[in-house]
This record gives sequence, C-alpha cells and structure tokens, in this order.
Amino acid sequence: VAPGDRVCVFGPTSPALIASLLAIWRIGAATVVLPVPRRLDPANLVTDLAGRVAAAQSRLVVAAPGYGTQLAAGLPGATVVEHDALSGLCASLPPEPDPTDIGLLQFTSGTTSASRAVAVRHEQMVGNPSAVIDLVGVRPGETFVSWLPLYHDMGVMGMVGSIAKGLNLCVMATQTFIHWPGAWLEAISRYRGTIGVAPNFAYGLAARLLALGRSQADLSSLRCLVNGAEMVDRSTVE
Repeated sequence: VAPGDRVCVFGPTSPALIASLLAIWRIGAATVVLPVPRRLDPANLVTDLAGRVAAAQSRLVVAAPGYGTQLAAGLPGATVVEHDALSGLCASLPPEPDPTDIGLLQFTSGTTSASRAVAVRHEQMVGNPSAVIDLVGVRPGETFVSWLPLYHDMGVMGMVGSIAKGLNLCVMATQTFIHWPGAWLEAISRYRGTIGVAPNFAYGLAARLLALGRSQADLSSLRCLVNGAEMVDRSTVE
C-alpha cells in the first residue's frame, strides 16, 4: 500500500479495526469503511460490498477474522487479508500525509439517490469535528463515548476529531448498542463520559429506559450531547 491508494476495511468496531484505520491514514492512503449489515446474509453480503470496492478502485480489503475467505471469493479483483494476519512494524514510514490529501471515501446513504463516494480530505476529517468540540467547550482529557458505526461519517469523524483534540475515547461496537441500547448509558456512567453523539432515535430509547427505571446509569458527568444524522424530534429532545 502506497500514499494515494484506497484501502477498504470491513468488520465490527474493534481495537484491530481502529488500529488498521490509523495505520492506513498514517501511510497516506485513503480508507473506505465498508458497512456491516445488521443481518449478515452470505448470499447478499459480497454483492453489496463489491460495488463499493469497485467504485473506490480499491485493490485491498482488510477484514475482521472469519470473513476473509468469503470476501475473497466474491472480490476476485482485490486482495483480502484479515486483521490478525497483520503485525510488526514498517522498516521505514513515508512522510506524513498532507492536510489536503484524501483520507476518506465516504459513501452517501443512498436515501434520495444512488449511493456514491465522496472524497474527504485529512484537514476536513480533523477540522469538522474539532470545530464542534471547540464550539461546545470540551477540553483535552475529557471523555467521548460513542457506539456509532465507523462506516458512518458521524462515527468515523467523531473518533478522528476526539483523537486530534486529545480527548479520551470510549468506543463500543454498534452491535452492542443494538442488542442493549442501555449499554451506551452504562458506558457513559462507567467512564464518566463528557460528550456523546447519536441520532435522534437513540435519545428516544435512552429517555424511555430512564423513564421506565431500566437504567440506573449516573449521567452527571455529561456536559454535551450532539443530536444529528436524522430528523431531530422536539418531543424527544424535551
């Protein structure tokens, strides 16, 4: 992999996935975080991903353990390697990427038209979330808690911005939140989260859990919650 290449990553949020993203960015390549469907249907999985890999013009897919063989069979034009096959240090690192270099190819949701790849520069990946963090007054050393998928711009850029601004970062797999939405609140309570980001429906679930007494999370550490990525409902906020 060389500066300017596009590398796809696939799998649930994990330390290995995050390490892979940071490594790809460090060597000057652009990442494409492939979506993990809620139901992994083997018949449709590779078909859905193949279009994105082709659109990104990526020759390499870094996958979570257990998915390599399946993806390789359906992506004949790309090399597929699993996270646990990657180890060791580079003999020499290339120069750090320029802020104007492309760091991310973010696919649109496809809600109103066919999904397409949007190029995001390094300076945008860092600058956009950094501006939000500065606006709400969060300082280095405070803690950001997120369950958002890293194939979503709010998830991946929230992570990047938190690291760039010196925040502590607590990231859980999206599947953990789907299985038990209260896990998000429990993580905020346990790690004394200061800032959180989520779409409107997550706040509706949180309010319901608290109202029903199904969560005893201590949320007193919170200073800011960002609501976005979908229509914001006033009653939910209230």
